[in-house]
Amino acid sequence: MTADQTLRDVLTQAAEGDAAAFARIIERYHDDMARVAFVVSDDVEVAQVAVRSAWATARRGLGSMGNPERLPAWLMAIAAKQAKDATRGRDRRKDDAVVGESGAPVTRASLAPAYRTEQREVETALAPLDAHDRMIVGLRYVAGLGPDDIGVELGMPGSAVQARIARILAQLLKDLHGEPTETIDHYERALTQLVRSYADLAVVPIDVAAVAEAAIEAAAVPEPGLAEQLRADLGVVWEQLGPVRERLRHLNPLDWLLLAGVVVIVAAVVFAGGRSGPGGSGGTATDATRQCQPDELDAGVVGWDGTGAYRNASVEMRNVGKDPCLVNSLAEPWLTAWPRDAILIGHDYLGSPIRIGPGEVLKTIVSARNYCGPAPRAPVSVAFRTGSNVIAAKPLTSDDLSGVPPCGGYTGSKDDVQMQPWAPAP
Repeated sequence: MTADQTLRDVLTQAAEGDAAAFARIIERYHDDMARVAFVVSDDVEVAQVAVRSAWATARRGLGSMGNPERLPAWLMAIAAKQAKDATRGRDRRKDDAVVGESGAPVTRASLAPAYRTEQREVETALAPLDAHDRMIVGLRYVAGLGPDDIGVELGMPGSAVQARIARILAQLLKDLHGEPTETIDHYERALTQLVRSYADLAVVPIDVAAVAEAAIEAAAVPEPGLAEQLRADLGVVWEQLGPVRERLRHLNPLDWLLLAGVVVIVAAVVFAGGRSGPGGSGGTATDATRQCQPDELDAGVVGWDGTGAYRNASVEMRNVGKDPCLVNSLAEPWLTAWPRDAILIGHDYLGSPIRIGPGEVLKTIVSARNYCGPAPRAPVSVAFRTGSNVIAAKPLTSDDLSGVPPCGGYTGSKDDVQMQPWAPAP
C-alpha cells in the first residue's frame, strides 16, 4: 500500500468517527501546526491553544476533505487562522509596543535570555510584520507551502502571495543578514532553517489521545451562529471601550447635556441621509444588504498622471448588475500587471460599506511609488482585494506602462500603493 493510500484510508476512517485514526493525524501534524501558530502569535501558550481549537475545526471538516494531498496545507492554514484570531487586538501594533533605549520594539525573545541568539534575531525581525504576513511566513517557511497552495488556503491569488513573499524577504534580508551573498533560493533555504529553529520553541509534549478526545468533544458542539458571534464581538468592543466608559462616569451634568446634543445632531444627519432612499448615490441604503460580487462590477483606469516618485491612477467602477449592493470603501489596493499579477500590494484595510446601485459609478485614485522589481509585462493597471474577491480594473490601453513608478532606492512597504476611499462619481 502506498503512502498516499494509507493517508487516504486514515483520513476516511477519521472522518467516519474513528478516534484512533484521528489521533494518528494529530500525532503527525500537531507539532508543525504549533510551529506555524507560534510564528503568527509569538506566544507558546497561545499557539498551543490555537492548535487545539484548530483540531476541533478540522474534525468538523474532515468529511469534506476530497483530496488527501491537501490535508497538510489545510491543517496548517487552520492553525494559522486560529492563531491570528487569538491575537486579534493584542499588542501587535507598533504604537502600543514597549520600546527599549534604542527605540526598537522590545520583544519576548529579546527579554528572554534562554533564547538562542538566532532565535532572538528571528523574533525581532518578524516583530514589525502584521498577522497576515506572519501567516504567510509560517505557511511558507515552516509548513513549506508554495505561493499557489498558500493562496488556495488564504483565499488569495498565488501571484499576490508571491508578491507578499518578495516584500517580506526584502525586509528580512535587511533585518537578518543584509544583502544575500548567494541566490534568493539559497537564502530562502537558510531562512527556512532559521524560522523553523525559532518555531521549535512552540513544540511541547502532548497527550495525543487527550487532544483527540477534547477535539472530538468540541467538534460536537455547533459553531457559534451569527447572533452568538455578534454578541462575542460586541463583548470585545465593550472591553476595549473601558477607558471611554470610565471617563464618561466622571462627566458633569453640563458635559452630559453637550454630549446628548451631539448625539441628537448625528442621529438627525443619519436619519436624513437614510431617507434619501435608493435614488441617493454612494450611500448605505436599506435596499443594499449584501456585498457586490466581482462580476457585478466593471472597473477601469480612466487616466494616469503624476511626475517624480508617484504615479496616480484615476479609476471608475460601475455596477453592471441588476440590484444595488455594497462595496468596501477601502479595499487592499494592488498595482498589477493586468489582470491580477500583483507587483505592489498596499494595506489590507476594512473600510465602511458604500452603496452602489445599478448603473451608478464610484471613483477613486490609486497612488503608487517605489517599484524596484523587474520590468513588468504590459499592460499595467490596478486591482482591489476584499477577502477572497479581487476586482481588476481594466488598463488604460492594451500596452500601457505609464503606471510604473520609478524605484525610490529604499526598502518597499505597504505604503507604496495607496487608494482614496471610493466615492460617487460626479
